Amino acid sequence: MKRNKFFRKLAITAILAIVSFQADAGVKYLVVNFNDGVQVVFPLADNPVIRNSADKFTVETDAETISVLISEIRNYEFSDTTAVNKITEAEATYSVTPYFIAFEGLAPGTQVDVYAMDGRKCATGISEANCSTRIDISALTSGVYVVTYASHSFKFVKK
Repeated sequence: MKRNKFFRKLAITAILAIVSFQADAGVKYLVVNFNDGVQVVFPLADNPVIRNSADKFTVETDAETISVLISEIRNYEFSDTTAVNKITEAEATYSVTPYFIAFEGLAPGTQVDVYAMDGRKCATGISEANCSTRIDISALTSGVYVVTYASHSFKFVKK
């Protein structure tokens, strides 16, 4: 039992040392990739704390906490960029208000999804024949969200 605690503390210390080193080397994010394709990104500026137990992996910041089974995680890495930062411009236009996200210029039937940073789908919409859609976000709590449509995505902050 004492041996397991020692190795667990050693592993956490090593991870924290890596985080400190990576932050100095220009790395800005802890990226956690799940087996189901969901990706959660934690800015190192938020000082994420990583905890491992026998079967759980937990990352905690002041803003959010995720705790999942280790078997659900494909990998995690430290990166200087996120996939969301590598967005190409789409022909569609959108506007974000505190109450809704409006899209124009989408192909009819295009699905638009809104995800919280923990990977939960919070809202969805499908563009109509007039190539537009409007997604109600008034019930979302304050935080950072990712919107995906076709092969594009962007982040927005709900205040």
